[in-house]
Amino acid sequence: MQYGSGLRLMELVRLRVKDVDQNRGIITVREAKGDKHRTTMLPESLRAEVTERKAKLRELFDDDRASGLAGAWLPKALNRKHPKGGEKWPWQYFFPAAKPSVDPESRWMRRHHIGEDAYSDWSDMIVQRAA
Repeated sequence: MQYGSGLRLMELVRLRVKDVDQNRGIITVREAKGDKHRTTMLPESLRAEVTERKAKLRELFDDDRASGLAGAWLPKALNRKHPKGGEKWPWQYFFPAAKPSVDPESRWMRRHHIGEDAYSDWSDMIVQRAA
């Protein structure tokens, strides 16, 4: 997805479920370079995989909500506009962390996005297997 859509690393890990539209084949990147929003294409070859991933993410989201985790972190202005937005499905991260952690600002337990180090380690492993 990163290479096929031309996404930078942090753009990729910060994607939300609502930002990946497999039906229209569009990825919306928010607050990209220069603090601007942009759209890019989702490769046709990944659409079925994205649909499957969203189904698995929905299960994880439902489990997190059932266990009482706070929703995903939202930027301050967005959180003021939609105070319960982080608790809703569309705002969850497309690449969530494996384990929930304590939010340093709110002190709530929540699931953040995967860290760039974890992603780099994972992608290096994939490249080595392909070689």
